[in-house]
Amino acid sequence: MKRSLTLLALVFSVSAAPAADLLAVYQRALQNDPQLREAEATRLAALEAKPQALSALLPQLSGTGAVTREKDTGSTNTTEAISNTPGGPSTI
Repeated sequence: MKRSLTLLALVFSVSAAPAADLLAVYQRALQNDPQLREAEATRLAALEAKPQALSALLPQLSGTGAVTREKDTGSTNTTEAISNTPGGPSTI
């Protein structure tokens, strides 16, 4: 009798365990399977290749800038560079 009660309690406790849905199992597989992560990274790299190739054909834009200040003290003129960075004139 005691054995059957123990077995019955064990059966009910096992059946009460929550079942994992397919999406949760897939998400765990994505996190833990290196082959799936490699395949996803390869797919994303292939998707990024087209915009990067197109960007080489588009116009390129770059710029630089400098600021100077002139001070007239009469007989000698001095020019000094104004900088936001401690290393020298600022460039953009």
